[in-house]
Amino acid sequence: MSNNVNVNLNSITSRLILLGIALALLLLLATFVVYRTVGQNPDGFAQRSNIVGLWEAGDYARVLAYSESVLERNPIDARALFFAGAASYYLLSFGSVPEDQGRYLNQAILNLRTYLELKRNPPYAAEAHYLLGKAYYNKGSAYVNLVIQHLQRAIDLGYQNTDIAEYIGMAHILSGDYVTGVEYLDKAPYRKDNYALEYNMAKAYTSAENYEEALKLYQNVYKNSADDNLKDQAYLQMAKVYYQLNRHTEAKDIFINFLRKYPNNTEAHFGLGEIYYLEKNMRAAKRQWEAVVRLDPLNVEALTRLYGN
Repeated sequence: MSNNVNVNLNSITSRLILLGIALALLLLLATFVVYRTVGQNPDGFAQRSNIVGLWEAGDYARVLAYSESVLERNPIDARALFFAGAASYYLLSFGSVPEDQGRYLNQAILNLRTYLELKRNPPYAAEAHYLLGKAYYNKGSAYVNLVIQHLQRAIDLGYQNTDIAEYIGMAHILSGDYVTGVEYLDKAPYRKDNYALEYNMAKAYTSAENYEEALKLYQNVYKNSADDNLKDQAYLQMAKVYYQLNRHTEAKDIFINFLRKYPNNTEAHFGLGEIYYLEKNMRAAKRQWEAVVRLDPLNVEALTRLYGN
């Protein structure tokens, strides 16, 4: 009887051990299959992380860190490329320290370009083109054609944002196409406190020789902006526009007032000299042009006025 019990217990123990080994092997196999599936399938990125939650919370640093960890394993993971590029752009735009800005800008462009080149019409194509266009805008005037190209593509794909027309307009202005630039800036949604946009629109109107419209915008910026530097710049530009409109008395008053605050401003000295010249007060005009040359010895306009061709 005792021998039978021992045999049964040994048999049960053996079966439990075999069952445990079998379950362990199944678990290892399942883990391997999941790893292979997720690692090779770009669409698996969404299943590996609550990336959308982090994105919606604005936690761009964690989005970037997680995306980069995925790209280390799979450099062509499409979703990881998009989120890495987008997070880099937003980190560039919101509070990054100067030494990190170049790195974030280059990361944004590289990852977003790679994402768009992987396959035609990927899920986030419109937003990727939008962010890529704005990233190129940060690269400077040499990249204006790419700014326009990508932002226009974003529009064609149905992307809508309040600043997209503004960026296209400014890109055209940087390229020297002031007329088209003004057309786009006119389409930009009016934002009550966007005086920087109004100032840029006024400069575009000035370049397009639409001085009346430029003057209205400069006056509004000067009257309402809380940015003292922007107000001062608008005030100086008002004088230049008054000069173009042959309203020389108003221009002269502004130049004189501006020089009281900024006695070393060469633009104001030169403009005041031009008005004295029109008033046939050559001695006063010469003093203003000489002041320009003292401050800027290579100023061609002032040198030409003083010494001719």
